[in-house]
Amino acid sequence: MADLSVADWMAAKDAPAELVAWAVNSETMADVWTDCPSVWCVWIATRAGVLTDYELRYFAATSADAVVEIMTNPAGQDAVTAAVDYADGNITLGQMAVARRDAWSAAVSTGGAAGIATMSAARACGVDGEWALDAATTAASAASRHAIDVAIAADIATGETVYPASYVTTGADALGDAQDAQAAYLRASTAPQFAA
Repeated sequence: MADLSVADWMAAKDAPAELVAWAVNSETMADVWTDCPSVWCVWIATRAGVLTDYELRYFAATSADAVVEIMTNPAGQDAVTAAVDYADGNITLGQMAVARRDAWSAAVSTGGAAGIATMSAARACGVDGEWALDAATTAASAASRHAIDVAIAADIATGETVYPASYVTTGADALGDAQDAQAAYLRASTAPQFAA
């Protein structure tokens, strides 16, 4: 099956205008995949038919695993493990759903960066809708929130004046780093398909 043109693929996937504008001079979707900003790489990867369910599951689990050290409840790590075990065929969908439920409950009761990180693990165990994209964006958000929390705590501990505006940059940098790591994983570990 032949790959769609960039314009046809973007139209078929209802791509955001910003991505379409960015990709207008690209010859193939493989070029877009290789060169696009990290946030768009993640969006492209999570469109139907681009990656296999196995590749998506591993991507979502890897994204959540990147923030596992932030998780304060073992249900989050259990959900990351369940997502991988399900992809490998070692547990059933029902068993993964239990891990998702437990992680979701832990995320809601925990709150803060730890809760957001645990929520990314719960989303890695999803099956409906945009679960892989949700897991990745939630994990990146957890990294951002954690970086802000650490910066605030450091300033408070040293008696520095807390300047909220400076934390925006800290959070944005951490978010960008997380998205870059996700895109690097996708580009190195998956085989995207852009066929009709």
